Amino acid sequence: MIFNEESFVSGRIAKILVRLRLKLNGVPVSLKKLKDPQITLNTQTISMLTNTKIFEGLNLSNDRDACVELLVPNGLNVVNVTFDGWVETVNNPKLALTFTENFEIDRRLNSDKFQQIFLIQEPVKVDPATKKSKEKAVILSHNYFL
Repeated sequence: MIFNEESFVSGRIAKILVRLRLKLNGVPVSLKKLKDPQITLNTQTISMLTNTKIFEGLNLSNDRDACVELLVPNGLNVVNVTFDGWVETVNNPKLALTFTENFEIDRRLNSDKFQQIFLIQEPVKVDPATKKSKEKAVILSHNYFL
């Protein structure tokens, strides 16, 4: 599974690529042999709200990855991706295949709010009467971006 954690910004669409490889007894087999393939996305937010989206009728190919899109909810922190399908074998007419992967989004590193903080030192001021310098002042300046 391939994803870019920085693309999981609230309100935007994130793409998740699922790289599928099918092997039977260690021998690569065409993905066209998979029947009823589907990918299920289960999401959870920091508020414990869950959502499920099922992608059915996938057009799978050995030369490209399956791509699913997710509208990122506010405060997303857990995504569960499950692939389900089945394949016919000589010994088993309907062999079920399932693969699940979980990943967490670290909201501390991936925020849709950014803050920049600068420390600015004022120039030294000299009192003309006493010819002595006044204390240096440090100013905290910050900007917020939404």
